[in-house]
Amino acid sequence: MATMNNGLGRRELLMGVGTLAASACVAPRAIGAPQPRAAGAMTDRPVNGGGFYRFALGDAELTLISDGSFPFNPPHPIFGPDQTKETVEARFAEEFIPADKVTGQVNTLLVPTADGYVLIDAGCGTLFGPGTGKVIEALGRLGVSPRDIAKVFVTHAHGDHIGGAFAADGTANFPNATFLMTKAEHAFWGGAEPDMSRSRLPKESAAGMVAGAKAFIERAGAGLTIVNPGDEVAPGVRVIEIPGHTPGHAALHVSRGKEQLLYVADVVHHAAVGFAKPDWHVLFDVDPALAASSRRGVLARAAGDRVLVSGSHLPFPAVGHVRARGDGYEWVPSPWAW
Repeated sequence: MATMNNGLGRRELLMGVGTLAASACVAPRAIGAPQPRAAGAMTDRPVNGGGFYRFALGDAELTLISDGSFPFNPPHPIFGPDQTKETVEARFAEEFIPADKVTGQVNTLLVPTADGYVLIDAGCGTLFGPGTGKVIEALGRLGVSPRDIAKVFVTHAHGDHIGGAFAADGTANFPNATFLMTKAEHAFWGGAEPDMSRSRLPKESAAGMVAGAKAFIERAGAGLTIVNPGDEVAPGVRVIEIPGHTPGHAALHVSRGKEQLLYVADVVHHAAVGFAKPDWHVLFDVDPALAASSRRGVLARAAGDRVLVSGSHLPFPAVGHVRARGDGYEWVPSPWAW
């Protein structure tokens, strides 16, 4: 979406601040993003994103789709801008991740409902280079046409969630879909002057984030439906508002019979940090303190209810559980089921 490709210059990208914009809707092609390769023998998970993972929830088969990945280098101040560089790098090292190898993953979720397919977020599109933008490719390999998507629920208006909604020429990638967004999210980004004063983003990055969200809202136009917390946006799919990352940031509760899934969107941006250190700020948060409070609340609910969890930036295939550990939490991936 060309009108969203605002923001950071090459110097900032090379310093790593450009890759922080992966959630800020302002990144040009990410420096160091891996080049796409042909799919290997594992047809449900080609190298470099574009893979998918089917899993059962009650009598339904949901599909977690990888939109790809991009480098998060350096990880500080993207993660823990309220912490020291050494503290943040030590956290990643504890999880066997070198500071120059931190990767951001992007996922979307396909949910079949009685109203048709619901796609949770549209992915990056062309905003972040060849390492991402794999959703439509993966749908094709699933045998699902973009025209089969009835609804696209936008958890929040950051570039890695809305960039795949429209092609560079402005045409809709999901021509038959209605877009859904919470009232608070639409009111914030659609307002005359969104208040970014609490954000830790550089001003230019924050301005690009605003511009990208506004461009999406303008393009969606009459195809955008406003929803509220608690609304059932499709049979068995209900909205949970979790403000802070953005004012109308939303999770989704998906239920099929007695089984349920909590899709936590951007509550956790990286499994190495978000679970163990839920109070640490994230550079992309519009209101970092509120985001941390929401993160603790969602993780406590997930752990307490022992509910199945998925999310936008959890490690592929991004299905598992949350368990309390010490003063934080830990991610417990579900065993891979072929």
